Amino acid sequence: MIANYGDMQERRLIHRLGISYDTDAERLGCIPRMLEEIVSRCGEARFDRCHFVDFRPCSLDFELVYYVASSEYAMALDVQQRINLEIVRRFDREGIDFALPSRGLQLIQPSQAGA
Repeated sequence: MIANYGDMQERRLIHRLGISYDTDAERLGCIPRMLEEIVSRCGEARFDRCHFVDFRPCSLDFELVYYVASSEYAMALDVQQRINLEIVRRFDREGIDFALPSRGLQLIQPSQAGA
């Protein structure tokens, strides 16, 4: 299949957001609606969908999809940046943390045989 980007009327943007496992179920349940509101308020983007899609080793992943009504890549990036900044602000207000890669380390003391 050949894609002709010159004929493109809009750009689809797909984002994965990794949320901390420390986030409670109630807050997790609010995230899709929250992201829909953020995208819809942007004015230059059309919300498509947002779902909790995966349990990753270090994160609970949501997939956000929206369209920007422009074929211009730079404009799509400007809209994406405004949306991303608003997501960071909103998550901060709501106490939702993005996941960071982490590893657990368990230290086991050798047995004190004969002591």
